[in-house]
This record gives sequence, structure tokens and C-alpha cells, in this order.
Amino acid sequence: MTIVRLNSNRSQLSHLLTKLLLLQVSYLCFLTINAKATETYNDRIEYKKALYALETGQLSSYKKIRKGIDDYALAPYLDYKYKLRNLSSVKRSEALALRNQWKELPIGERFFTRWLRFQVRNGRWEEAISHGREKLSTKESCLFLHALHQNGNKNEALDEVAPLWTVGKSQDKACDPIFAKWITSGRLTEDIAWQRLQLALDNNSSVLARYLLRFFNEHREEAESYINAHYRPANVLKPNQFSDNRWGREALSNGLLRYAKSHPKEAKSIWQKYVNIFSYSNEEQNIVEEELAVLLAKSGEIAFKVNQTFSPSTIELIANETITTQDPKIMIVWIDSLPNDYRAKAKWRYWLGKSLMNTGDKRGIDLLKGLAKERTYYGFLAAHDLGIEPSLNESPPGTELFRISALPSVVRLTELYAVEDFTNGRREWLHLDEKLKSGDKVALIEYLSQIGWLDLAIIAANRAELTDLLHVRFPTPYLETFRRHAFQTNIPVNFLIAVARQESAFNSTAVSSANALGLMQLLLPTAQQTANRIRFKKPTRSQLFDPRINIKLGSHHLAELMRKFGDNRVLAAAAYNAGGRRVTNWLKNSSGLPTVAWIETIPFKETRNYVKNVIAFSYVYSARLGIHQPVWNVHERYIP
Repeated sequence: MTIVRLNSNRSQLSHLLTKLLLLQVSYLCFLTINAKATETYNDRIEYKKALYALETGQLSSYKKIRKGIDDYALAPYLDYKYKLRNLSSVKRSEALALRNQWKELPIGERFFTRWLRFQVRNGRWEEAISHGREKLSTKESCLFLHALHQNGNKNEALDEVAPLWTVGKSQDKACDPIFAKWITSGRLTEDIAWQRLQLALDNNSSVLARYLLRFFNEHREEAESYINAHYRPANVLKPNQFSDNRWGREALSNGLLRYAKSHPKEAKSIWQKYVNIFSYSNEEQNIVEEELAVLLAKSGEIAFKVNQTFSPSTIELIANETITTQDPKIMIVWIDSLPNDYRAKAKWRYWLGKSLMNTGDKRGIDLLKGLAKERTYYGFLAAHDLGIEPSLNESPPGTELFRISALPSVVRLTELYAVEDFTNGRREWLHLDEKLKSGDKVALIEYLSQIGWLDLAIIAANRAELTDLLHVRFPTPYLETFRRHAFQTNIPVNFLIAVARQESAFNSTAVSSANALGLMQLLLPTAQQTANRIRFKKPTRSQLFDPRINIKLGSHHLAELMRKFGDNRVLAAAAYNAGGRRVTNWLKNSSGLPTVAWIETIPFKETRNYVKNVIAFSYVYSARLGIHQPVWNVHERYIP
């Protein structure tokens, strides 16, 4: 018994020593990791100091700080920015060496392009000749071609001018010298001038259009009639103003189609007469008749028989107009006429299935059942119509985060996020994304989500078509803030979050091309007006990047739109995107129309897709938050 007890004690002692050793190792690892984290944090601070010194011209201070962070992941970015400040001193050999040194980073090729463009702007043409110029701006290309012409390569230079000249806007004055030489050489034909005239009118550039008249001799009359009919479409009522040649017929056709936008039925009658007066070719006739058919369809005149000479895109446009008719038979005719690849779209599977079901054809139910398995806007609609629960398939979180986080490019990406250099961070991701295998892409996306870079994780998941990563694509940041303001404004919280998800993908620093700011993409005047109405302190531009302020004002603005449009999420979402006045205008003559059909009539593609996304996202978030929310509320099913 004694021996047994002794052995047992020895075993216990050995076990205890092992545990103590493991604890010691763990503690040492903790100290190492903690020390590394502290070192990284200190490097970030020094990096920001170096960057500030560089941007403010304190070069001696910059160089001193830079020496101390040579091992920091973002040190190459400092070198890149420093070299960009001193491009005049960078020789060709150094530029090529840096390009090679940074080849694994997105800055390698960017630096060389910037250096090459600098050489061109400063008249060092041999560099452009040696390395190509596909990345030059229009201004730089014009400068280069002029220099090439001056250096004796006249034909080579002039051969490349036409694409630069044939655009629908005025080009930079730097292009004038080479344009003048090109015109003098006789390479500018009336055909080329006509092409530019078309582009100018498409761009509604009347000044450029009038300027181009000087390049017409034989066909100046036709060019003038083209311009006049474009801006005064009623001119088409006087056919004697148009010549019966290619130029004149094109001028007449363009004017007629513009006239048809406001007088489609009259334009159809006029066209039937003019086909007999002018010698239009079959091709010319088809072009006009396709566009006329679309304009007539928009006015409610839709043929029950499809013209098989129409292009698939024209048939699709007319099929879209059949939706508002709510006549299942005519809808079936036009949708069935679409090519298979068009008809395979979720939109057309839904509307064909719904139309067939409404005529009693069981094929419609089968189509909708198949569509209801898909987690899309139209899949949700199909499930709703069938009275079943929409499909919400979800992939579990990945487990390869540690391995992917150790990659040098991911380390740089992480640090760029930490120092809030989101532009270069996205470039780093794009540079890396092109090289990764699918499994590693999933791991990277999961990692981006874990570190809090939610908008980039969402973008990356969509780009990789990893639609089942719902925890990544539909995160719930600032949830308590959203809940509080949803409660205060009487907005469904899932709807409020869906709008924020669509607006910014939860990027609190987002700035749109229209200068909308923050999570809920508020224009500063809108935010300030909303603040005034709810007696909240008038926000500054920078304050709208604070999620708490942005969500508060965004939720109140959305609540105002909900009240204006009868608590209809579809109409409120459309108004949030395009403005209340536009939505009010779009609603004219739509009373009683099914909401799903009205959505298809929204003239702005952006707003149309926006509304579909918000409704779909709203349902996803209702499921993720455990809220019972149907795809449509009862009062939302029809336009009031």
C-alpha cells in the first residue's frame, strides 16, 4: 500500500510540475505576445508621427523617425510617399529597382506609373517610349503624341489621335497642338466629325455640337438639321428639312425618337408615312422601330405579338412594361420570347411563374418553388406568394483565421486598417485577392470581419460570390444604438439596419460622390434640418462620422419618410435614396398597383435595386434578430 501511495504521489507531483511548466510557458507566450502587441502599437504611433512630418515638410524629423521603425510592416508605404515627393530626383534605374522591390505590394506598379507620368509631364519622352503609355491620362497622352510628332515620328503620333478627339466633351487644352496637326494632315473626315457630333448630342453638349459644324462641308446642312431636330424635335413634322441620304435619315430618326418620348402614338403614325417617303434600309428601320416599340410600351401600347426581329434587350424592356399591365397572358407572351439566358434571371423566373400561376398553369408553381429555395429578393417574393418560409442557408464561421493573419500582405492590411488608411488597405486587399485560392479567400473574409473591417468583408464576400456567409454579409454592429433609435422613432429595427447596410455596409467614414456621410449616408443639410426638427444640436460634417449621431439623425429622417408615405417601407426606402418629391411623382397614376409591380417601374436603376436590396436585407435581419417579420406587411402590398 505504501508503494502504491508513493507512486501515486509521484504521479500527482509529476502532473503538477507539468501543469506549472505549461502555465509558465503560457505566461511567457502571453508576455511575448503582449510585448509584440506593445511594440506594434508603438510602431503605429511612430508611423503616424513620420507621416505627419512628411506631409508637413519636416524632412529631418521624418528621417529620424523613419530609422526607428525599419521593421514595421508599413515602412515601405513611408518610403513610397517620400519618393513621390521627390520624383524629379528618381532616376530610371532607381524607379525600376523600386518597382521590383515593391512588386509584392500594390505600391510597386503604382509608383512606377506615377514616376512615368511625371516624366511625360516634364518632357522626358524617352521614358514613355521605352515603357509604354497605356496608363497615361488624356492630357498626358496628348502631350506625349505632340512630342512624338515633334521628334519626327509624325505618322505614329497622328495614327493615335482620332480616339482622343472623338469624344462627347471638350478635351484639355493641352490636346490642342496635336489636334491641330492631325486636322491639318487631312485625317479628320466628315464621318469622324459626325461620330463626335452624335456623342456630343448624346452628352447634351450644345456648345461642342455647334463648334463641330465647322468640320462639315458636303454635309453641313445635314449636321445642322441633326442639331436642330435634337433640340427642337417638332422639326420632324416638316420632312422637307431632311435630306434623303444616310446623314439626313439619321438626323430625322434621332429627332423622331426624341419627339416620340412625349408623343409616342403620333410619332408612330409619322414614322409609317416617312418609311414610304425616305429610302430607309431594313437595318435603319429596325433601329427606329425597336426604340419606338419601347416608347409605345411605356405609354401602355403593347403588342400581343412579339416582333422576332427585335433584339433580346428590346424584348426585355418591353417585357418589363408588361408587368404594370397585370395581364398574365401578355406577360407570358413577352417573357417566353426572351432567350434562355435572359429568362433564367431570377426576375423573369418570378414574373413568368407568377403569370403562369395566375392563369392556372401548374408550371408556375414549380417555377416559384424552385425560386423560393434561393436567398434573393425574388426568392423571398416567391416564398411569400406560395405561403412558405423563405430560404436562409448559412455557412458556419471559418477556422483558418490565425494562418491567414500571419501572411505579410494581411499584416500590412491589418496595420493599414489600424492607422485608418482605408484606401491603401483596399488596394492591398485587391492585390492579394487576385492571388488567393477560394479557401484562403474565405479565411481572409472571416478575418476582415473579425477585426471589424465590415464593409470590406462584405465587399470581398460579394466579389467571391460567397453568399452563404450571412454572419459576414449581414453583421449587426451598433445593435443597441440601432435598437434604441428604432424604438424611439417607431421604425422596425431590422428595416433601420437594412437601410444602413445598403447605404454604407456599416462604414462609418463613408463619403459618397454626392457628399453623403457616414453609416446612413446623410447629406449635411438634411442632417442639420432633421436635427433642428427634433431639437438636437446642429451637427458638423465631422460629427456625422460618429455612428451614434449618424444613426440618431438617420433614423429620425427615415421615420419622417415613413410617416409621409403611410408607414410603407418600400416608398420610404425609395424616398431615402431618391428623394420624397421624386417618389411622389412616380406614384402618380399608380394607385391600386401591386407594390412588387410598382418597384419594377421605378425609372432610376439605382433606386430600383436599392429598394429590392433593402426589402431583402430587412427580411434577413428579421431572421438574424429573431423578429417575426413577413416579406410584406398587409398595408404594403398595394400602392395606396
